[in-house]
Amino acid sequence: MTVSRRDLIVSSGAAMLAAACSKLPRPTDGAGKATAAIPPEATRLLDSMTDALLAEFPENATFRGVDKGAREILRHRFSDRSDAGRAARTDAAKGRLAQLKALDRSQLDPAALVGLDSAIDAHGLALAGAAFPYGDVNVLSGLNSYITNPYAVTQLSGSFVMVPDFLSSLHVTNSAAAAEAYLDRVGAYEKGLDQETARLASDAAHGVIAPSFVIANIAGQIARALKQPVADWGLVTTIVNRAKERNIAGDWNARITQLATDRIKPALGRQLDALKALETKATTDAGAWKLPRGDEWYGWALKTGTTTDRTAEEVHAIGLEQVKEIEARMNELLAAQGLTKGTAGERVATMSADRKFLFPNTDQGRTELIAYCNGRVAVMRARLPELFRTSPKSELIIKRVPPDIEAGASGGYAIDGSLDGTRPASYYINLRDTGNWPRFLLPTLTYHEGLPGHVWQGAYAHRPTALSIAPPVQRIHRGLGALRRTDRR
Repeated sequence: MTVSRRDLIVSSGAAMLAAACSKLPRPTDGAGKATAAIPPEATRLLDSMTDALLAEFPENATFRGVDKGAREILRHRFSDRSDAGRAARTDAAKGRLAQLKALDRSQLDPAALVGLDSAIDAHGLALAGAAFPYGDVNVLSGLNSYITNPYAVTQLSGSFVMVPDFLSSLHVTNSAAAAEAYLDRVGAYEKGLDQETARLASDAAHGVIAPSFVIANIAGQIARALKQPVADWGLVTTIVNRAKERNIAGDWNARITQLATDRIKPALGRQLDALKALETKATTDAGAWKLPRGDEWYGWALKTGTTTDRTAEEVHAIGLEQVKEIEARMNELLAAQGLTKGTAGERVATMSADRKFLFPNTDQGRTELIAYCNGRVAVMRARLPELFRTSPKSELIIKRVPPDIEAGASGGYAIDGSLDGTRPASYYINLRDTGNWPRFLLPTLTYHEGLPGHVWQGAYAHRPTALSIAPPVQRIHRGLGALRRTDRR
């Protein structure tokens, strides 16, 4: 899945609005002389909305590197995963939308109007999704904006999948205060698990139960985690190792182990029990058609991901035509390799099994595979000036998807770096089996997720000169919508 037109438009809306509001034409007297300062209403509104959205989705403050100073408290929190939290965010979005629509459009120049309309569009999409009494509506979140999901817990979403990786990858633990915030967030992790477990029941009451194979996948992952010693959990080893590496005084090992044992393990057990109970009621049906108002929900998800007003049938027809075009091109390329028998898919499968294209399915092989991807990045980085006049700073770390979640995780995804440049971007690749990644597939994945793909896209959007007129806080929620769109392949 590639970045959508909606992301490109919505992701820049609020920043454009904030920047443009800083250069609004001043009221003039009869001689054309400016007589008043720029009206501050829009700037104040964007500031307040940014703070409100960060409070609703505290992970974004950490993701963007602004969980400091007055916002330090957000470093201790996670988003409310309950039905009540969802309802509160809906009410808040309704209020903000009314405020956005009440702005005096005559005071805004064309660039500001684009930003305003994008912010209005983002809130409208969020409220349309909230009209369904189930699912996650993350249109106004940055870090998790890619999640358009009718289910509270799956192998790709939910606290079990997302929190430990977040704490490992994004929560900076470089001081005693940061370590205390880490422990507070582990406590919030327990709360989020129980909120999701309650939602499993409330969603089921609405007739919304994930397919049996989805439930089996995530339940299996949780069950395997519960069989592991708590001391081996990534949740535990992350803070223990960082405290040791950074000489952070304190008995962090004992504290996190007790917290994980007394609170997280029971909460995971409760969620596992709920999933197993639902599995007995689940079917293999996977289409949105099985959901209450499923056709409407699918239409909303389609519009959220693309901004299109085309029907699902029309988009499907486009997809079929594109598959034909791609297969025709594949046939040419495969024939050039001497592969002429069988379908394009069968011939690619033959190539994928050829050992000359594979890295060993060992730790050493995984190290070699990541090194190969880093080599592709270096080659592409050298060639970017041939294609682009602007090449923003784009530090990138290629990582393996955490083994704890790789059984249900997607093949690859990317996360932007922080606004202040203290944390580089990351591109994750799922290496549970290196046989999934023959060498000839890796350049495309790496260029798409890394350079000149999503990582470079994020670096370009946040380069210092891009929004120099707008203060950094107004760049946190670009468009009051998706901060970034990661692929979950």
